[in-house]
Amino acid sequence: MVDCALFGIEELMQKHKECLLYGQDVGGRLGGVFREAATLAQKFGDNRVFNTPIQEAFIVGSTVGMSAVGLKPIVEVQFADYIWPGLNQLFTEVSRSCYLSNGKWPVSMILRVPIGAYGSGGPYHSSSVESIVTNIRGIKIAYPSNGADLKGLIKAAYYDPNPVVILEHKGLYWSKVPGTKGATSVEPSEDYVLPFGKAWLLQEIWKQEDVETATIVSYGMGVHWAMNATKGLRDRVEIIDLRTLFPLDEETIMKSVRKTGKVSGGD
Repeated sequence: MVDCALFGIEELMQKHKECLLYGQDVGGRLGGVFREAATLAQKFGDNRVFNTPIQEAFIVGSTVGMSAVGLKPIVEVQFADYIWPGLNQLFTEVSRSCYLSNGKWPVSMILRVPIGAYGSGGPYHSSSVESIVTNIRGIKIAYPSNGADLKGLIKAAYYDPNPVVILEHKGLYWSKVPGTKGATSVEPSEDYVLPFGKAWLLQEIWKQEDVETATIVSYGMGVHWAMNATKGLRDRVEIIDLRTLFPLDEETIMKSVRKTGKVSGGD
């Protein structure tokens, strides 16, 4: 997932001079805590890839001004646990600017947020915040479960005129968590774009009479939990990978539930 995101952003920066990347520790040779921006500062210069202070309100809020002058910022909050100082800017400025200005100042930005628990991150580096963020109207939200989807959604987010938050589970970055090898994938081509609001029915079953069946709806790490938990039930359980939390693919969910008769959320 780290490589797919890195190469996807590199392709965007090569093609679009207005594309910027900034956040905590993304500049320099290492390119962030998770190496997801490695070498980009060397390739594109400090004026396009640069570090910011540890000040999430600035990181999120500055995208409003950047977008207003025609730039397209891709910014990162280093851990989801520290998005809270920037939540006011995300809620009051980024998500509302287009509406409040009657379309004059739409904010076109991407906010990448490493999220979730893995290893020994402790209480301050392991939070999941999607239940809060998905209540903010005016932003789109992606939560991919594998590298190919992450790259495709980053491309879709860049070309979307709306502000987009991409939640990326840290435990899937290098598939170090047991049972997450499915997060690795062949890197898609440069023009690979995944539409927002279209889920992936990754485990499909036939409608069966007199057999108990169910649907699991999940995203991110939860997709891998669901796949591992249903190894002996692949003919009885459908698994839907939402890919995006907003917009939500209600059509795919309802179609599956009508077939199976039962539904569970794995998150």
